[in-house]
Amino acid sequence: MTKIKLTKLTADAGPRDLEGGVVFDAKAPLHITVIDSDITRADRKEPDTCAMALAVRRCVHAHEVRVHMTRVYVRKKANGPWTRYLTSAPLRTELVSFDRGGGFQAGTYMLHRVYKSQRVGVRAHRYADNKRVHRDRKHENLGLRRPLRVLKNVRGHSPL
Repeated sequence: MTKIKLTKLTADAGPRDLEGGVVFDAKAPLHITVIDSDITRADRKEPDTCAMALAVRRCVHAHEVRVHMTRVYVRKKANGPWTRYLTSAPLRTELVSFDRGGGFQAGTYMLHRVYKSQRVGVRAHRYADNKRVHRDRKHENLGLRRPLRVLKNVRGHSPL
């Protein structure tokens, strides 16, 4: 069984509460193996009953799991804290495929640890001590950027 290492969010880190539970950032990655029984019991577009959520619940004996497009939340005990992971690119591809009616490929997927720069509130905290006033600069390549691609017909984004 894989042990989960936790890092508690600091008090000034912004929102850190998910349905009454404190959210911790994972320090180490987690390798999860999805098997065929997880895929057959899974529900589409449901973060708590998709194939990956069932696999995480089975592998780490978690009480509750939520798998979103960018984040994965794991709660080991009923009223315990949540552990937050980053969704890997191959897992995200499988989630999109599965939510749109395709299959989910059985195999091993990695849930990445949350990097320091991606923790909740880090960006706001980084600029809080800056004495200079932010100047609004025009982008040099104005109008040359491609529009953002929005995925449709898939599950929602992570709450944190």
